[in-house]
Amino acid sequence: MRDEPQVGGIYVRLFLKDLKFPLRNSKRFLEGLLDQYLSSIAATHHNTQGSDLELPLLLSAALVSLLRVHPALAD
Repeated sequence: MRDEPQVGGIYVRLFLKDLKFPLRNSKRFLEGLLDQYLSSIAATHHNTQGSDLELPLLLSAALVSLLRVHPALAD
């Protein structure tokens, strides 16, 4: 689990497996996902060595899933 992406102490892949996981602070999780997504897109765009090409896709899937489960966050 060392190389697994996590946001706010929550492993992104585990969140995607269990969307009903009770988040302590869903807004903070959303902000963290957005921040990491933008960073991963920038790293991919600039072709930074060691950038994970699957990370932006994983983070975007988590963002969409989070907003589906917690639609109030979209306001």
